[in-house]
Amino acid sequence: MACAFVPGLGWRQQRLPCALARADGSTPHACGRKARGHTRINGTASRAVRLCASAAQQETDVQNPECDPQWMQAAQILTSDLGLSEDDARKALRRGFGWTSQVYWKKRRVQDIPEPDMIKENVAYVQTELQLDASKMARVVSAYPEFLGLDLEKRIKPNLDKIRTEFKLTGMRLKNSVLENPDCLGYDFDCAAMGESCLGECARCWVRF
Repeated sequence: MACAFVPGLGWRQQRLPCALARADGSTPHACGRKARGHTRINGTASRAVRLCASAAQQETDVQNPECDPQWMQAAQILTSDLGLSEDDARKALRRGFGWTSQVYWKKRRVQDIPEPDMIKENVAYVQTELQLDASKMARVVSAYPEFLGLDLEKRIKPNLDKIRTEFKLTGMRLKNSVLENPDCLGYDFDCAAMGESCLGECARCWVRF
């Protein structure tokens, strides 16, 4: 199966042509049927077809992760619940789960399939804590897609607590601070507190807050 973008419907799976089709569009006998009558292929040819199809499917999965059911479910959350366009949702998921930029992830996430439950929990928690409507939440996701792949208990909750306690920001001030700098939801490094000069972890460092 391959994945194709259908306007108004998003990414949908479509059946791939035979993996052994010739360049002129004709199909060799090993692929199943002659023009007239049926041909049973031998074990060796059958195994070759299966291996070829498997390799083609693996390549398709890597090139088109949007075909994965979990990916499509995650994209649906962003488009239906937050109002992101299908293209913006695709870009957010790719960056949020390590398919593009590694500035934040540093190989901690590399081409991971999005986790719909994680995305729902992260979005619901931040929306509730900061009292954000869907458009404001979409703004956070678009500006900082890595938020989608963060651990809620180990990163998002502690970071919001840190902002409240150490920076004394609550209510509207907390809300505006996160909207202006949503990267703070993923900070896990503080070179100033460590008494160090810049260590090149700026995408994760509290010095930027």
